[in-house]
Amino acid sequence: MSEVLYNGFLTIKRYRGSLKEALIRSFKRLPESASLKITGKKNEGPFFERMIKSLNPSFKGKVNLNKYENNVFSPEFLNDILSSELIDNVRVDPSKFLIKLKGNKMLLGDESVTALQLFKVDRYSGITSLETKYTVRQVTFFMSLESALTALVGLYSSYVTSIRYGGGNINYYFLFFSPEEVLSLTLPNGEKYLESYFLVKEGVIRKLREVISDFSSSELLLLETLISTELQRLMVRENLDKVSFMLFRIALEGRTYKIYEQLPITIYREPVFYKTVQRYFRDPQRFCERLSTFLGPKDVILSALSSLSRANRYSESDNVLRAIQELYRFVVLGVAEGWMGFLKEIYECYLKLINSDDPKEKGRALRYLSIVRSFRM
Repeated sequence: MSEVLYNGFLTIKRYRGSLKEALIRSFKRLPESASLKITGKKNEGPFFERMIKSLNPSFKGKVNLNKYENNVFSPEFLNDILSSELIDNVRVDPSKFLIKLKGNKMLLGDESVTALQLFKVDRYSGITSLETKYTVRQVTFFMSLESALTALVGLYSSYVTSIRYGGGNINYYFLFFSPEEVLSLTLPNGEKYLESYFLVKEGVIRKLREVISDFSSSELLLLETLISTELQRLMVRENLDKVSFMLFRIALEGRTYKIYEQLPITIYREPVFYKTVQRYFRDPQRFCERLSTFLGPKDVILSALSSLSRANRYSESDNVLRAIQELYRFVVLGVAEGWMGFLKEIYECYLKLINSDDPKEKGRALRYLSIVRSFRM
Protein backbone atom coordinates (compact mmCIF):
# COMPACT_ATOMS: atom_id res chain seq x y z
CA MET A 1 0.00 0.00 0.00
CA SER A 2 2.79 2.42 0.90
CA GLU A 3 4.46 1.85 -2.50
CA VAL A 4 1.22 2.72 -4.32
CA LEU A 5 0.72 5.88 -2.24
CA TYR A 6 4.28 7.18 -2.47
CA ASN A 7 4.52 6.57 -6.21
CA GLY A 8 1.14 8.25 -6.65
CA PHE A 9 2.30 11.24 -4.62
CA LEU A 10 5.53 11.54 -6.64
CA THR A 11 3.52 11.39 -9.87
CA ILE A 12 1.30 14.24 -8.66
CA LYS A 13 4.43 16.15 -7.65
CA ARG A 14 5.79 15.58 -11.16
CA TYR A 15 2.81 17.50 -12.53
CA ARG A 16 3.32 20.45 -10.19
CA GLY A 17 0.80 19.21 -7.65
CA SER A 18 -2.09 18.88 -10.12
CA LEU A 19 -4.05 15.76 -9.18
CA LYS A 20 -6.26 16.13 -12.24
CA GLU A 21 -3.33 16.28 -14.66
CA ALA A 22 -1.62 13.36 -12.92
CA LEU A 23 -4.76 11.24 -13.33
CA ILE A 24 -5.17 12.14 -17.01
CA ARG A 25 -1.52 11.76 -18.03
CA SER A 26 -0.97 8.51 -16.10
CA PHE A 27 -4.15 6.95 -17.47
CA LYS A 28 -3.10 7.78 -21.05
CA ARG A 29 0.07 5.71 -20.58
CA LEU A 30 -1.89 2.57 -19.75
CA PRO A 31 -2.07 -0.02 -22.55
CA GLU A 32 -5.44 -0.10 -24.33
CA SER A 33 -6.13 -3.57 -22.96
CA ALA A 34 -5.25 -2.66 -19.36
CA SER A 35 -7.70 -4.04 -16.84
CA LEU A 36 -7.63 -4.37 -13.06
CA LYS A 37 -10.60 -6.37 -11.87
CA ILE A 38 -12.13 -6.03 -8.42
CA THR A 39 -12.97 -9.16 -6.40
CA GLY A 40 -16.71 -8.64 -6.76
CA LYS A 41 -19.33 -5.90 -6.92
CA LYS A 42 -20.73 -6.73 -3.49
CA ASN A 43 -17.37 -6.54 -1.72
CA GLU A 44 -15.70 -3.76 -3.65
CA GLY A 45 -18.54 -1.84 -5.25
CA PRO A 46 -18.45 0.53 -2.24
CA PHE A 47 -14.99 1.71 -3.37
CA PHE A 48 -16.47 3.13 -6.58
CA GLU A 49 -19.68 4.33 -4.96
CA ARG A 50 -18.11 6.10 -1.98
CA MET A 51 -15.42 7.67 -4.18
CA ILE A 52 -17.98 9.16 -6.60
CA LYS A 53 -20.33 10.29 -3.82
CA SER A 54 -17.48 11.91 -1.88
CA LEU A 55 -16.60 13.89 -5.00
CA ASN A 56 -20.24 14.85 -5.62
CA PRO A 57 -21.82 15.86 -2.28
CA SER A 58 -25.03 17.06 -3.97
CA PHE A 59 -25.60 13.65 -5.60
CA LYS A 60 -28.24 11.71 -3.65
CA GLY A 61 -29.02 8.86 -6.02
CA LYS A 62 -27.36 5.51 -6.58
CA VAL A 63 -24.16 5.22 -8.60
CA ASN A 64 -24.48 3.01 -11.68
CA LEU A 65 -21.67 0.54 -11.00
CA ASN A 66 -22.43 -1.63 -14.04
CA LYS A 67 -20.79 0.82 -16.42
CA TYR A 68 -17.44 0.35 -14.64
CA GLU A 69 -17.51 -3.40 -15.43
CA ASN A 70 -15.73 -4.21 -12.14
CA ASN A 71 -12.61 -2.58 -13.59
CA VAL A 72 -10.52 -0.09 -11.60
CA PHE A 73 -9.01 1.04 -14.92
CA SER A 74 -12.44 1.74 -16.43
CA PRO A 75 -12.39 4.92 -18.60
CA GLU A 76 -15.95 5.65 -17.40
CA PHE A 77 -14.77 5.63 -13.78
CA LEU A 78 -12.02 8.14 -14.58
CA ASN A 79 -14.45 10.32 -16.57
CA ASP A 80 -16.83 10.43 -13.60
CA ILE A 81 -13.96 11.45 -11.32
CA LEU A 82 -12.75 14.19 -13.67
CA SER A 83 -16.24 15.62 -14.17
CA SER A 84 -17.11 15.58 -10.46
CA GLU A 85 -17.97 18.64 -8.37
CA LEU A 86 -14.93 18.61 -6.07
CA ILE A 87 -12.05 17.21 -8.14
CA ASP A 88 -10.51 20.67 -8.66
CA ASN A 89 -10.61 21.30 -4.91
CA VAL A 90 -8.81 18.14 -3.77
CA ARG A 91 -5.37 18.89 -2.35
CA VAL A 92 -2.97 16.07 -1.55
CA ASP A 93 -0.98 16.39 1.68
CA PRO A 94 1.11 13.26 2.41
CA SER A 95 1.58 14.32 6.03
CA LYS A 96 -2.09 13.36 6.53
CA PHE A 97 -1.59 9.83 5.21
CA LEU A 98 -1.43 8.34 8.68
CA ILE A 99 -2.88 4.96 9.61
CA LYS A 100 -4.86 4.64 12.82
CA LEU A 101 -7.04 1.93 14.32
CA LYS A 102 -10.54 2.73 15.47
CA GLY A 103 -12.55 -0.21 16.77
CA ASN A 104 -12.81 -2.70 13.92
CA LYS A 105 -11.66 -0.12 11.37
CA MET A 106 -8.23 0.71 10.02
CA LEU A 107 -8.23 4.28 8.72
CA LEU A 108 -5.83 5.91 6.30
CA GLY A 109 -6.78 9.51 6.97
CA ASP A 110 -10.52 9.06 7.45
CA GLU A 111 -13.26 6.65 6.34
CA SER A 112 -14.58 8.43 3.24
CA VAL A 113 -13.76 5.54 0.87
CA THR A 114 -13.75 1.77 1.37
CA ALA A 115 -10.32 0.50 0.32
CA LEU A 116 -9.86 -2.01 -2.50
CA GLN A 117 -8.77 -5.55 -1.66
CA LEU A 118 -5.64 -4.81 -3.67
CA PHE A 119 -4.63 -2.24 -1.04
CA LYS A 120 -4.87 -4.86 1.69
CA VAL A 121 -2.06 -7.17 0.61
CA ASP A 122 0.05 -5.82 3.50
CA ARG A 123 -2.81 -4.64 5.70
CA TYR A 124 -1.54 -6.24 8.93
CA SER A 125 2.09 -5.30 8.49
CA GLY A 126 3.30 -3.59 11.64
CA ILE A 127 -0.07 -4.00 13.36
CA THR A 128 -0.54 -7.65 14.23
CA SER A 129 1.45 -9.00 17.16
CA LEU A 130 0.84 -11.30 20.09
CA GLU A 131 0.52 -8.28 22.37
CA THR A 132 -2.43 -6.75 20.52
CA LYS A 133 -6.06 -7.72 20.11
CA TYR A 134 -5.86 -7.63 16.31
CA THR A 135 -4.47 -11.15 15.87
CA VAL A 136 -7.99 -12.58 16.10
CA ARG A 137 -10.01 -9.60 14.90
CA GLN A 138 -10.91 -8.70 11.33
CA VAL A 139 -10.54 -5.02 10.55
CA THR A 140 -12.05 -3.10 7.61
CA PHE A 141 -9.74 -0.73 5.77
CA PHE A 142 -10.98 2.77 4.88
CA MET A 143 -9.21 5.68 3.17
CA SER A 144 -9.66 9.40 2.89
CA LEU A 145 -10.71 10.74 -0.49
CA GLU A 146 -7.27 12.31 -0.99
CA SER A 147 -5.40 9.08 -0.24
CA ALA A 148 -7.75 7.01 -2.43
CA LEU A 149 -7.19 9.33 -5.41
CA THR A 150 -3.43 9.37 -4.78
CA ALA A 151 -3.44 5.56 -4.71
CA LEU A 152 -5.37 5.51 -7.99
CA VAL A 153 -2.66 7.68 -9.58
CA GLY A 154 -0.09 5.27 -8.14
CA LEU A 155 -1.82 2.31 -9.80
CA TYR A 156 -2.15 4.10 -13.15
CA SER A 157 1.48 5.23 -13.22
CA SER A 158 2.99 1.94 -12.00
CA TYR A 159 0.99 -0.67 -13.93
CA VAL A 160 3.14 -2.83 -16.20
CA THR A 161 0.97 -5.64 -17.56
CA SER A 162 -1.18 -8.64 -16.64
CA ILE A 163 -0.91 -12.23 -17.76
CA ARG A 164 -2.63 -15.53 -16.99
CA TYR A 165 -0.18 -18.39 -16.42
CA GLY A 166 -1.28 -21.87 -17.45
CA GLY A 167 -4.98 -21.13 -17.25
CA GLY A 168 -4.68 -20.06 -13.60
CA ASN A 169 -5.23 -16.71 -11.94
CA ILE A 170 -4.37 -13.44 -13.65
CA ASN A 171 -1.04 -12.05 -12.44
CA TYR A 172 -0.67 -8.27 -12.29
CA TYR A 173 2.73 -6.57 -12.49
CA PHE A 174 3.44 -3.15 -10.98
CA LEU A 175 6.75 -1.26 -10.97
CA PHE A 176 7.44 1.15 -8.10
CA PHE A 177 10.40 3.28 -7.14
CA SER A 178 12.38 1.61 -4.35
CA PRO A 179 12.06 3.06 -0.81
CA GLU A 180 15.51 4.67 -1.09
CA GLU A 181 14.53 6.43 -4.33
CA VAL A 182 11.23 7.59 -2.83
CA LEU A 183 13.14 9.08 0.09
CA SER A 184 15.67 10.85 -2.14
CA LEU A 185 12.96 12.25 -4.44
CA THR A 186 10.93 13.67 -1.56
CA LEU A 187 13.91 15.60 -0.18
CA PRO A 188 14.23 19.30 -1.19
CA ASN A 189 17.05 18.70 -3.69
CA GLY A 190 15.36 15.62 -5.19
CA GLU A 191 12.74 17.54 -7.15
CA LYS A 192 15.17 18.50 -9.92
CA TYR A 193 15.67 14.79 -10.73
CA LEU A 194 11.98 13.89 -10.67
CA GLU A 195 11.31 14.10 -14.42
CA SER A 196 14.47 12.13 -15.27
CA TYR A 197 13.58 9.38 -12.82
CA PHE A 198 10.09 9.07 -14.26
CA LEU A 199 11.45 8.87 -17.82
CA VAL A 200 13.63 5.95 -16.73
CA LYS A 201 10.69 4.32 -14.92
CA GLU A 202 8.55 4.58 -18.06
CA GLY A 203 11.41 3.11 -20.09
CA VAL A 204 11.68 0.13 -17.73
CA ILE A 205 7.90 -0.40 -17.87
CA ARG A 206 8.02 -0.44 -21.69
CA LYS A 207 10.85 -2.98 -21.60
CA LEU A 208 9.06 -5.20 -19.08
CA ARG A 209 5.91 -5.18 -21.22
CA GLU A 210 8.02 -6.54 -24.08
CA VAL A 211 9.65 -9.34 -22.11
CA ILE A 212 6.98 -10.54 -19.65
CA SER A 213 5.48 -13.60 -21.30
CA ASP A 214 4.21 -17.11 -20.60
CA PHE A 215 7.62 -17.92 -19.17
CA SER A 216 8.88 -15.00 -17.11
CA SER A 217 11.45 -16.14 -14.58
CA SER A 218 12.84 -13.42 -12.34
CA GLU A 219 16.33 -14.15 -13.73
CA LEU A 220 15.18 -13.57 -17.30
CA LEU A 221 13.33 -10.34 -16.46
CA LEU A 222 16.41 -8.95 -14.71
CA LEU A 223 18.69 -9.97 -17.57
CA GLU A 224 16.48 -8.36 -20.20
CA THR A 225 16.29 -5.05 -18.34
CA LEU A 226 19.96 -4.89 -17.31
CA ILE A 227 21.31 -5.57 -20.81
CA SER A 228 18.88 -3.15 -22.47
CA THR A 229 20.98 -0.66 -24.42
CA GLU A 230 17.92 1.56 -24.75
CA LEU A 231 17.79 1.95 -20.96
CA GLN A 232 21.55 2.46 -20.75
CA ARG A 233 21.36 5.26 -23.32
CA LEU A 234 18.46 6.78 -21.38
CA MET A 235 20.55 6.80 -18.20
CA VAL A 236 23.39 8.56 -20.04
CA ARG A 237 21.02 11.11 -21.59
CA GLU A 238 19.44 11.93 -18.23
CA ASN A 239 22.87 11.96 -16.52
CA LEU A 240 21.90 9.40 -13.86
CA ASP A 241 24.22 6.79 -12.36
CA LYS A 242 21.56 4.40 -11.08
CA VAL A 243 17.83 4.17 -10.41
CA SER A 244 16.35 1.35 -8.33
CA PHE A 245 12.85 -0.09 -8.50
CA MET A 246 10.73 -2.85 -7.01
CA LEU A 247 8.64 -5.03 -9.33
CA PHE A 248 5.56 -6.56 -7.68
CA ARG A 249 3.69 -9.58 -9.02
CA ILE A 250 0.22 -9.78 -7.48
CA ALA A 251 -2.56 -12.31 -8.08
CA LEU A 252 -6.09 -12.81 -6.87
CA GLU A 253 -6.75 -15.90 -4.76
CA GLY A 254 -10.45 -16.26 -4.05
CA ARG A 255 -11.44 -12.82 -2.80
CA THR A 256 -7.98 -11.79 -1.65
CA TYR A 257 -5.04 -10.31 -3.54
CA LYS A 258 -1.66 -11.75 -2.59
CA ILE A 259 1.88 -10.67 -3.39
CA TYR A 260 3.53 -13.56 -5.23
CA GLU A 261 6.87 -11.93 -5.90
CA GLN A 262 8.88 -8.79 -5.18
CA LEU A 263 11.82 -8.32 -7.51
CA PRO A 264 14.36 -5.50 -6.99
CA ILE A 265 15.56 -4.03 -10.29
CA THR A 266 18.40 -1.50 -10.47
CA ILE A 267 19.26 0.21 -13.75
CA TYR A 268 22.85 1.40 -14.01
CA ARG A 269 24.42 3.92 -16.32
CA GLU A 270 27.31 1.45 -16.58
CA PRO A 271 26.28 -2.07 -15.45
CA VAL A 272 28.62 -4.07 -13.21
CA PHE A 273 29.52 -6.56 -15.97
CA TYR A 274 30.74 -3.80 -18.33
CA LYS A 275 34.31 -3.87 -17.01
CA THR A 276 34.60 -7.59 -17.73
CA VAL A 277 33.05 -7.20 -21.19
CA GLN A 278 35.46 -4.36 -22.05
CA ARG A 279 38.42 -6.70 -21.54
CA TYR A 280 37.28 -9.03 -24.32
CA PHE A 281 34.93 -7.03 -26.56
CA ARG A 282 35.52 -3.63 -28.09
CA ASP A 283 31.94 -2.40 -27.83
CA PRO A 284 29.95 -3.34 -24.68
CA GLN A 285 26.75 -1.87 -26.11
CA ARG A 286 27.06 -3.99 -29.24
CA PHE A 287 27.63 -7.00 -26.96
CA CYS A 288 24.39 -6.19 -25.09
CA GLU A 289 22.44 -5.72 -28.33
CA ARG A 290 23.46 -9.16 -29.60
CA LEU A 291 22.71 -10.79 -26.26
CA SER A 292 19.30 -9.10 -26.12
CA THR A 293 18.48 -10.45 -29.60
CA PHE A 294 19.27 -14.01 -28.54
CA LEU A 295 17.08 -13.62 -25.44
CA GLY A 296 14.20 -12.23 -27.50
CA PRO A 297 10.68 -13.72 -27.36
CA LYS A 298 10.95 -15.34 -30.80
CA ASP A 299 14.41 -16.84 -30.42
CA VAL A 300 15.44 -20.34 -29.46
CA ILE A 301 16.45 -19.67 -25.84
CA LEU A 302 13.04 -18.43 -24.73
CA SER A 303 11.32 -21.17 -26.77
CA ALA A 304 13.31 -23.79 -24.87
CA LEU A 305 12.53 -22.17 -21.52
CA SER A 306 8.83 -21.95 -22.35
CA SER A 307 8.79 -25.69 -23.11
CA LEU A 308 9.72 -26.49 -19.48
CA SER A 309 6.07 -26.28 -18.47
CA ARG A 310 4.87 -28.50 -21.34
CA ALA A 311 4.67 -32.27 -21.66
CA ASN A 312 6.74 -32.20 -24.88
CA ARG A 313 9.55 -30.13 -23.41
CA TYR A 314 12.70 -29.61 -25.47
CA SER A 315 15.41 -32.15 -24.67
CA GLU A 316 17.91 -29.31 -24.14
CA SER A 317 15.65 -27.17 -21.94
CA ASP A 318 17.53 -28.03 -18.71
CA ASN A 319 20.79 -26.89 -20.32
CA VAL A 320 19.16 -23.63 -21.40
CA LEU A 321 17.86 -23.05 -17.88
CA ARG A 322 21.36 -23.57 -16.46
CA ALA A 323 22.72 -21.24 -19.16
CA ILE A 324 20.35 -18.49 -18.02
CA GLN A 325 21.37 -19.05 -14.40
CA GLU A 326 25.04 -18.71 -15.38
CA LEU A 327 24.30 -15.58 -17.41
CA TYR A 328 22.48 -14.17 -14.37
CA ARG A 329 25.65 -14.69 -12.29
CA PHE A 330 27.62 -12.74 -14.89
CA VAL A 331 25.25 -9.85 -15.63
CA VAL A 332 23.63 -9.31 -12.22
CA LEU A 333 26.34 -10.45 -9.80
CA GLY A 334 29.39 -9.57 -11.92
CA VAL A 335 30.90 -13.10 -11.67
CA ALA A 336 33.10 -13.48 -14.76
CA GLU A 337 32.92 -17.29 -14.68
CA GLY A 338 29.20 -17.01 -15.29
CA TRP A 339 29.86 -15.95 -18.89
CA MET A 340 31.91 -19.05 -19.68
CA GLY A 341 29.25 -21.16 -17.96
CA PHE A 342 26.60 -19.62 -20.21
CA LEU A 343 28.55 -20.39 -23.40
CA LYS A 344 29.34 -23.93 -22.18
CA GLU A 345 25.67 -24.76 -21.57
CA ILE A 346 24.59 -23.27 -24.91
CA TYR A 347 27.27 -25.34 -26.68
CA GLU A 348 25.98 -28.44 -24.86
CA CYS A 349 22.58 -27.71 -26.44
CA TYR A 350 24.24 -27.81 -29.86
CA LEU A 351 26.00 -31.11 -29.13
CA LYS A 352 22.79 -32.67 -27.82
CA LEU A 353 20.79 -31.86 -30.98
CA ILE A 354 23.16 -31.75 -33.95
CA ASN A 355 22.91 -35.49 -34.77
CA SER A 356 19.12 -35.58 -34.44
CA ASP A 357 16.98 -36.87 -37.32
CA ASP A 358 14.35 -34.24 -36.46
CA PRO A 359 14.90 -31.22 -38.77
CA LYS A 360 13.46 -28.86 -36.12
CA GLU A 361 15.97 -30.07 -33.53
CA LYS A 362 18.79 -29.78 -36.06
CA GLY A 363 17.68 -26.22 -36.82
CA ARG A 364 17.79 -25.34 -33.12
CA ALA A 365 21.25 -26.90 -32.87
CA LEU A 366 22.58 -24.60 -35.58
CA ARG A 367 21.01 -21.61 -33.86
CA TYR A 368 22.74 -22.51 -30.59
CA LEU A 369 26.03 -22.81 -32.45
CA SER A 370 25.54 -19.38 -34.03
CA ILE A 371 25.03 -17.89 -30.55
CA VAL A 372 28.34 -19.32 -29.33
CA ARG A 373 30.21 -18.24 -32.47
CA SER A 374 28.86 -14.70 -32.35
CA PHE A 375 30.66 -14.15 -29.03
CA ARG A 376 34.10 -15.37 -30.06
CA MET A 377 36.72 -13.43 -28.13
